[in-house]
Amino acid sequence: MKQALFSLLLICFCGVLHAEARRLVLVTATPELRQVQLSRKEIRKLYLGRAIVKDGRRLVPLINTSDALGYQIFLQKIMLMSAHSYERFLLSKVFRSGGARPERFTSPPALIQSLRAQPGTITYMWARGDLDEDHLLTLQELWRGVVE
Repeated sequence: MKQALFSLLLICFCGVLHAEARRLVLVTATPELRQVQLSRKEIRKLYLGRAIVKDGRRLVPLINTSDALGYQIFLQKIMLMSAHSYERFLLSKVFRSGGARPERFTSPPALIQSLRAQPGTITYMWARGDLDEDHLLTLQELWRGVVE
């Protein structure tokens, strides 16, 4: 009985060891935005199509769907919406008041290229050690948690 309990605890502990702590961060390639900090409310407004101006520069949100888990965490923890609700909201906003939906990227290289090419663009992605190599600046941490 004791050995079975010990084995169960060992299996649970090993499962925790395999879980990985990750951070979802807000990034840009615009050096002038280096000191910009956005509240969660401002981030939600920005990704819902409202204009946000910081340090004299209009921010342009880019939707990063290159990583399904990162996208889901962004929607659930920052936008407080499901993917279906978010898409429905964006479509109805475009039909009601015109404008365009935030540009969506499924390819990390295309996303990084767009960040570099368009001043004021921001997006979210997993924090990683090589962001400097891509000339990306981390503005702030959006979420930190354990991902299995």
